[in-house]
Formats: sequence, C-alpha cells, structure tokens
Amino acid sequence: MISVVVGTWNRPGPLRRTLASLAAMRVPPGLRWELLVMDTGSGETAGRVVAGFEGAAPDGVHYHRPGGGNMSRAKNAALRIARGDIVAFTDDARHRFPAHPRPLVNGHNMAIRAAIVATVGLYDTRLGPGEPFPAEDVDYTYRVLRAGHTVLRSPKPLVFHDHDRRSEEAAEARRLAYVQGWGAVLCKHTLRGDAWMARLLAAEVWRLARPAADPTTAGRRRRRLRALCRGIWLWALAGARGRHAPTAAPAGQSR
Repeated sequence: MISVVVGTWNRPGPLRRTLASLAAMRVPPGLRWELLVMDTGSGETAGRVVAGFEGAAPDGVHYHRPGGGNMSRAKNAALRIARGDIVAFTDDARHRFPAHPRPLVNGHNMAIRAAIVATVGLYDTRLGPGEPFPAEDVDYTYRVLRAGHTVLRSPKPLVFHDHDRRSEEAAEARRLAYVQGWGAVLCKHTLRGDAWMARLLAAEVWRLARPAADPTTAGRRRRRLRALCRGIWLWALAGARGRHAPTAAPAGQSR
C-alpha cells in the first residue's frame, strides 16, 4: 500500500485543487493507497475542504492537525501513522517563479520506503518550513545516503509547487532562505564530525567567495554567500546555546 501525504497551511484553494487532482488519478487495478492531509495551521478551513473528498482514496482519507506551524513535525506525525510500505510526500501545488537555487531533492515531491524510516529515523524538526532553515528534505536525503541506502531521482513524477511568490524579488528572497538552510545542514553535519560535509562546506564558501568571471553575477553571489554564512552561523549559535532536536524517533535514529 502507498500512503500519500499532503501538507498544507491556510491555503484552501490550492488544497482543493490538489485533492481534486489526486482523486482524478488513473490508478492501476488493485493498487491500494490512503491519503493523509497534514494541516500545520489552517483553522477550520482545511478540514472542511478535506471533508469534500472523503471517498477520494480507496483506503481512506485522513485529516490530521499536528499544529505548531512546523512542516517537519507534520511529516514526522505522518510517518508515525502511515500504513503504507511507501510514503509519498507532496503538497498543495503550482508555481510561477522557480524558487530553488539549484536542483536538489525537494520534499514536495518525494517518496520513501517505510522500512528505511525505521533505520534512519524521523525528520530533524529544527529544519524545514516554519523554522529559519528550510532544508529538512536535503538533510533527510543525506542521512539516507549516509545510512547506506540508495536515492533515485526521476523526472517522471511531476509536481507544480505553489510557493506563493508572485515576483522575481519574492522568489529571490525564497532562494536565499534555501541557501541559508543549506548552510545550516552543512554546519550540522560538520559539527558532528562528518569530514565529507566539512570539505563540502569549505568548497561552497570558496565557490561563492571567489571573484566572479561575469560581473553581472557578482551581486547575486554575494547575496548567496551572506545567506550561506548566516545559516552556518545561526546553526552553530543554536548548538552553542544547547538547542537540540526535540523529536521522539525510533531507536537508532541518526539525526
């Protein structure tokens, strides 16, 4: 069975369109799947939208409100209750401006085997939407690789992600937030003694700090460098203040 997880936050319109799209899917005969809608803070609106799609999935449509405005906590709650052998994450989606600085793994279009979660553990709730470091999917993918599993990337499953940025300036601000999150992930694993990530951190700083061949890109690279270093500094500062990942994970979690 497949568990499809949709994360949402106060966006009834996109949520309704996403659920309608899922309900209209052509599913192979005999394939069982359930739908979990994880609401991080929508009042009563999301619940009413979900109620209109009660029969959309053959194995049930389930609405949960983990609260807190933190998508990593919502994903962890979904992983704890999902019944599928495969858990597929998406969210309420369509985009106008690209808002990711590079083609990394994105949590709004990602599937993982439940058996892997049992060994790798849950998401680090210090990362992700609702926190200063929107990079929980990058961190989790790296942890999966470090645990010896394989990560596959396919261009076939397609999601149009609505990040609510309607101008290039707003999209650029979001890109810088992702870079800040990436700096936090690099710092996190470097401080844990990961030599490969330490080398990558140094390489990323050098890549952005070295003189640009094209002067038109110099300003953009300076903004990226500041965001990366801000993420590194903020994560190191949080660690120095004793802030730890507040997550109850399966035994043997590698955070």
